[in-house]
Amino acid sequence: MIMMKRILVRLAIVAFVATNAFAEGGILVGGGMSLSNFSGPEMNSGIKQKAKLGYTLDWSYWWNLNDRIGFSAGVAFETRGANFGIDTTTEHLDLFYFQIPLQVSYTIFHDIVPRFLSDFSVSAGPEIGILARSDDAVDGYKLLNGLDYGASGNLGITFCNRIVLRGGYYMGFSNILKTSDNYNETYFKTTKSIKNSAIRVILEYKYQVK
Repeated sequence: MIMMKRILVRLAIVAFVATNAFAEGGILVGGGMSLSNFSGPEMNSGIKQKAKLGYTLDWSYWWNLNDRIGFSAGVAFETRGANFGIDTTTEHLDLFYFQIPLQVSYTIFHDIVPRFLSDFSVSAGPEIGILARSDDAVDGYKLLNGLDYGASGNLGITFCNRIVLRGGYYMGFSNILKTSDNYNETYFKTTKSIKNSAIRVILEYKYQVK
């Protein structure tokens, strides 16, 4: 928690400096759905790993370097995990993360349909995840790493200069397990490395500050 507070304070300082350094900037607030899963584990025979439906809530500050290139930094609360099926029974592993994304965006089209479809953009950048909580029904998942890191890419459409619809994919680069011995043999044949992944669809409201 101390690490998280330090990161949030630094993020706030960056946003404050950016507000005064650039002519145009603002806040994005929104939420949406996520479809998360794990990459890496080898399942035992008869066990099916399935994607898990979750949600994400986010806040970010954005500013434009020019009419094409922008930058954003924010904080999101997001559910992660996966489902595991045995015949008609489904077990699940629920993870809850505070995500800190840093994104560089590029606007491909401006004013596609005047007064309605404002722009179409792409964005990408690194993300840091801080594990807030783990509610697991799979015995043995007690020793998870508290820090996750990866990268995400997004496609975004802005409507009426205010509503942003964004879809993207997150790929984790770090092993979420502290040790390769930390797994449930009922479900997993081997878990030398398990990494997070997620597909997101988010709807946001754009407040222009400057």
